[in-house]
Amino acid sequence: MKELPFDMLPLAAEREMDRDWKLICDKYWHFKENAVALCLNAKEFPTSRQMKFISPRTGLEWHLIAIYPERYRFSAFYNFYTPYTNPKGKKGCYTIDENNCEKLTPHFLSRVCTRYLHPHGIFPKTLDEVMEAYCRHMLSGNEFLFFLKKAQKAYMVLKHGIAIAEVAGNGLVTYITFVTFDMLLDYQTPYQKVVERMFQLYREHGNHWHMEKFQKIISDEKLLPDGEDLQEVETKPHRKFTPAPKITGRLQNANKRDYDRAMQEIGSNSAKLWTPTMQRPGSMQWIDPTEMQKRVEELKKRR
Repeated sequence: MKELPFDMLPLAAEREMDRDWKLICDKYWHFKENAVALCLNAKEFPTSRQMKFISPRTGLEWHLIAIYPERYRFSAFYNFYTPYTNPKGKKGCYTIDENNCEKLTPHFLSRVCTRYLHPHGIFPKTLDEVMEAYCRHMLSGNEFLFFLKKAQKAYMVLKHGIAIAEVAGNGLVTYITFVTFDMLLDYQTPYQKVVERMFQLYREHGNHWHMEKFQKIISDEKLLPDGEDLQEVETKPHRKFTPAPKITGRLQNANKRDYDRAMQEIGSNSAKLWTPTMQRPGSMQWIDPTEMQKRVEELKKRR
């Protein structure tokens, strides 16, 4: 097993992870079938399931997480990540999805733990536990990234706080640190109002993002400081999910088992040998090989 370097260039990191995208999708479809029953029957929500495998192509260790915010099949979203280690021996991870790639630094994950998870009685230890807790309690599948031109900073809005981030040219987002809403400083409080208003508009519009409309409402309500301009960072899809495997029904499986059992009784070799090729299936007549051998012997005696 190998890990991506902690200081890998964004474009190189995305290119290396993109090599495993098809394999990740195929693994996720099978993993999702097993996880959905366990997650929907869970006692508490949000809940999640996690698995890992090593890619035979790149040698990277991939972790797949399926998160269910509520007891609803189509509320699920996913997270795919591969770990890395910084020079101090602390663990971070690279994530990949259809739109872009992200880099979660060890400092960001430690701030998530100390500033939100620990005060709420959640004490994950390993990177697997930290990432599963992070996906359960900090992500909702509806995060958005906005950029403030005046401050020259990018902010990723999470469920219970804001991540200060950097955006590379290819779209790779590096999470630097995490701040909860109640920890924002005086000059940052307008951002909290923007976030709260954003989620309120999101719920009022049937859980859909209409960013241009939301930005106009926020500017009309003058929630941002003077001279500030709110700009959402949009990314285009780079990858596509592989199609889900076809599911055969119970009747199809039963018919297939009956056919296989019948072919075993007849004998596949004799069936192939004595089946007339130009006749319709309903008019085929089967000839017993032993009966044919008897007829051949009778013909020899007559001669």
